[in-house]
Amino acid sequence: MFSDESGRLETRDKDETLFGAVYISNVASGVGISDVEAIVSVSRVLNRADALTGFLVHAGRNFVQYLEGDPVAVRECLRRIGNDSRHYDMRIVAIGSLENRHFAEWSMGYFTGDIHGSERIENVLTSWSGTDRSLLEEVWRITQAAKTLPEVSESHLVAGRFDVLLRRGAK
Repeated sequence: MFSDESGRLETRDKDETLFGAVYISNVASGVGISDVEAIVSVSRVLNRADALTGFLVHAGRNFVQYLEGDPVAVRECLRRIGNDSRHYDMRIVAIGSLENRHFAEWSMGYFTGDIHGSERIENVLTSWSGTDRSLLEEVWRITQAAKTLPEVSESHLVAGRFDVLLRRGAK
């Protein structure tokens, strides 16, 4: 696997397995926007080194993060993130194998979320009635749609507002 000048991860061996994972956690007291920007900045460097891609949503009192890459690298990254004191009560809500990357252009896309809607996000993610795979697919669908918004930067520095993370119809 390699990345071009833009940092986009381009190829993978046929035998290489990819994994995607979504977690939600609570933002620790005293963590401000400069702390979140530092998390994003460091994550971009580490994720490029580990060939991980994905995005982080900071919504009210929650972080929601999606990661994709080699299963070992994803698990190690989740372990490192789990030890970070800037958040607590980290819950992995979906994990599964992937055929292709969905966010190869983002070493770490960053969305600011609905400050008043984080409970809605948390409730949807933690009470999802489908499978892990269906939750992953919903996160991909919503985020792909958000990438078309005018605020979403092509340079993926700050990807813009993400007012509703998940909006699902009756099943």
